[in-house]
Amino acid sequence: MLVEPRPNLVVDTDRGFSVQVLGRTGMRYCQDGRCVRINSEVLAVKGIEISAKSIDRWNPPHDTEPIDEETRGVIIAHIRSVMAYWDAALVVAE
Repeated sequence: MLVEPRPNLVVDTDRGFSVQVLGRTGMRYCQDGRCVRINSEVLAVKGIEISAKSIDRWNPPHDTEPIDEETRGVIIAHIRSVMAYWDAALVVAE
C-alpha cells in the first residue's frame, strides 16, 4: 500500500521506505532510519532519470556505511515501484 501525503513530492509505503522528489534535480530515498540523496533529473516526458552511481553512501550519521550492489538494486526497485504508482518512467543511468 502506498500513501501519498503530499502529491508529487513524497510517497511513503507500508513496506518501510519512502521516496521524495526534491525538485528538478534530486531525490531522497529513506529506509530503516537511513536516507540517501540521489542525483536525478526530471525528464521532458513524465518521468525521472536517476544516477545509479550516486547511490553509494547513506547520508550522515550513517555516511560511514557504503551501499553495496545488492542494496542499490533494492533501492532502485523500490523507486521503480513508486514511479509505476505515479505512472511515470524511470531511467537508470550508470
